[in-house]
Amino acid sequence: MSRHRIAFVGAGAFGFALAIHLDRSRGDQVEVRLYDDDRDLLDLLARGEIHPRIAGDLRLPESASVFTDLDETLDGADLVVLAVPGRAVPLAAAGLAGKIPADVPLLNVSKALELESGRRISEIVAEVRGESAPYATLAGGMIAAELARGRRLGATIAMKDKRQAASLARILEGPGLYVEASDDVIGVEYAAAFKSVLVIGVGLLEGLGCVFGTLTLFLSLASEEAQELAVSLGAKRETYSMVSQCWGNDLLLSAFGSTRNRAFGVAVTEALREGRESGDSGRGQESPPEQWKDRRRELILEVRREMEARRGTVEGVSTATVLPQLAARTGLEIPRLGAVVGLLEGRLDADEAAELMLV
Repeated sequence: MSRHRIAFVGAGAFGFALAIHLDRSRGDQVEVRLYDDDRDLLDLLARGEIHPRIAGDLRLPESASVFTDLDETLDGADLVVLAVPGRAVPLAAAGLAGKIPADVPLLNVSKALELESGRRISEIVAEVRGESAPYATLAGGMIAAELARGRRLGATIAMKDKRQAASLARILEGPGLYVEASDDVIGVEYAAAFKSVLVIGVGLLEGLGCVFGTLTLFLSLASEEAQELAVSLGAKRETYSMVSQCWGNDLLLSAFGSTRNRAFGVAVTEALREGRESGDSGRGQESPPEQWKDRRRELILEVRREMEARRGTVEGVSTATVLPQLAARTGLEIPRLGAVVGLLEGRLDADEAAELMLV
C-alpha cells in the first residue's frame, strides 16, 4: 500500500495535534511533513522536545519530520493541510501560489473569516489556485490537546464533491475521531466562524455570574440568528442541525468546554468589572463618559493580548468585527450577536450587552 505524503503548512497546536492523530491511526500509511515560519518552534520539535503550545508531554510523532523549506515540504504531497491562524491565511495562501499541483487537495483547518472583508477562506484560496482546484475544510468539536491524546471527537469535512470529501474523511478518521462528509463548503466555513462569536457571548454571560439556563437561553436564541445569517449567505440549512459535527457538536463543546473563546468572554467580563470597581467608569453619572468607553476598549485589547500569548488566537474576535457587514449584505437583523459585537468594540458595557443578548 502506498503511503500518503501529507504536508502541513503550520505547525501550531492544532496542526501538530492532527499530525499526532494521523501517526496514531495511520502511522504506517502516512508520511507527515511539518513546515512553519517559526524556526525556533521547528528546531525545538526536531530536537524531540515537547510542543510549547499544547499542555502535556507531546512530541514529534515517528511518521513526521520538520522542514524549513516550503518547496521541499510540498514536494510530492498528495494532501496539503493549511494549519495557520485565520489572520495569517491570506499571506500563507499567496505563498502557495503555483507550488501545489492542480489535482492535489488543500485542506483548511482554520475556523475564521478574513479580517475586514469577511471573505471565507475558500474564497481566498480560490484566488490563488482557481475555482476548480480541490479545496476542503475541516471543522467540528475538536480541541487540539484532546485530539492529540486520542479522545473520542467528531468533525465534518466539506468539499464541493461529496465523494472527494468522503475519501479524505477515510484518511483522517480513526480511533478517537469520527469524520462525516459534506458538500456544503460555505455552510461549514460559516459554522466554524460564527460559532466562535456565540461562544464568546456564553463566556461574557458566565463572567457575569449567569446561571446555566441563562447561558443556554442565549445560545439557543443567538444560534438561530447565526443559522439564518449563514443560510442567507448560501449555506445549507441541514448543516446547522444539532446532529452536525461542525455545528451541534462544535457549538456545545466550545460553549461548555475548556476553549479560548469561552475563556476570553469570561476574562473580558471580569476585566470590565474590575475596571468599574477601580473607579475608571465614572459610575454614578447618567451615561458612561468617553474615557470609560476608551478604557473599555483598552481592557478588552489587553485581555485579548494576554489570552493569545498564553493560548493562541481568539478567532471569534475577528469574526465579530465582520458580522455587521455580513448581516447588512443580507438585510437580516442580528440583535443578540450584535450585542456581543457592541461589547467587544467597547460601545456597550457588560450589563448593557447582556440585556440585549437575552431579549
